[in-house]
Amino acid sequence: MAPLKRLCDLNTRVLREDTDPHFDFLYADLAAVNLETRKVTPRLETFSEAPSRARRLVFIGDSLIPSLTGSTNWVQTRPLFIKGVELASIVFSTGFFTVTPRPGLDSRFLNYTLASLPILQQLEAQSSGVTMKGFSAEALGNQKIPVPDIKTQCAIADYLDTETARIDALIEKKQRMLELLWEQFESRLTAIFDVRGVPTPALSVVVRIAEGQVDPMVEPFASMMLIAPDHVESGTGRLLQATSAAEQGAISGKYLCEAGDVIYSKIRPALRKVCIATDQCLTSADMYPMRPSPELVPRYLSYFLLSDRFSSYAVLESERVAMPKINRDAFGRIRIPIPTRLEQLRVVDELDAAQSHLRSVSDRVSRQSESLREFRQALITAAVTGELEVPGVAA
Repeated sequence: MAPLKRLCDLNTRVLREDTDPHFDFLYADLAAVNLETRKVTPRLETFSEAPSRARRLVFIGDSLIPSLTGSTNWVQTRPLFIKGVELASIVFSTGFFTVTPRPGLDSRFLNYTLASLPILQQLEAQSSGVTMKGFSAEALGNQKIPVPDIKTQCAIADYLDTETARIDALIEKKQRMLELLWEQFESRLTAIFDVRGVPTPALSVVVRIAEGQVDPMVEPFASMMLIAPDHVESGTGRLLQATSAAEQGAISGKYLCEAGDVIYSKIRPALRKVCIATDQCLTSADMYPMRPSPELVPRYLSYFLLSDRFSSYAVLESERVAMPKINRDAFGRIRIPIPTRLEQLRVVDELDAAQSHLRSVSDRVSRQSESLREFRQALITAAVTGELEVPGVAA
């Protein structure tokens, strides 16, 4: 066992402050890295306009560890291994720590060791924060890791490369199956609203958007549930969080909704965030709380707002401003097909049944994927600590 700082170099490569101001590069911050899939979605930056944290350079063979994470997501803090030119060409935020192995330490073995549960638990114990928890470079450097001979390191890394690839492929296969099911649902949604021979009034005619705001710091509003865009699942209409305005520490004005009102997130419409108020509640200023007229069934309206027919229009309109957002005038101009109320109810019943089935499948796949990820980490931990007999490695 030896401290990491004696075996590796930490945070040694950075983008120099005297870099050409016109230098363009791909940049990734913490939000650009999906901790579950390990996929990175960088954006193009120019040095003179880039955030001051856009400095961390990585080379092939480095391990990249987020220094901050959600307080309940420590298992996802496992490092991102830089194993290709594509990732090595990205400048990362200083919110990541880089670990570069010195001679005598296999880079893959190092990465697996940093992903093992004992290391993550020790880092968690030395971290602080409430919403986000973070640890220091010093805490990382003081972590002691096992150091078998290089032949053993390579044998363990080869074994884990094979086994974790199988697990990751199975997780990816399950996720792709789920994506295909949702694509089928969205295709049906599109077909339902592509109808002819029914009235198609503008939304502004059949929907009233709430105006005037209330103070969420006074009763009875402080005790009411407050719904914001982050509380709604993208593309499904499912509410993910149900907490009061007081619990969220809300201080700015909010809209008041009644049970049955349809709530739509006007920012980043590509995310398709819609839900229905089940009780009297509040919404953030980033949402449109709306009350449909008697001839329009609320659930029918919510499905229309999730459809490609509406979303394509909303995305196109939102691109006209810096922060993607659809304004009230543009929102009210889109036309909605309105068949008879009986036909609307039939459509809602069909879509509710299909969505209920999809949610059931989605929840089951999520549980299976989580179990596979836990098994993956248990396998890594057992292999790097010697608890698992690895082919080609002496007991």
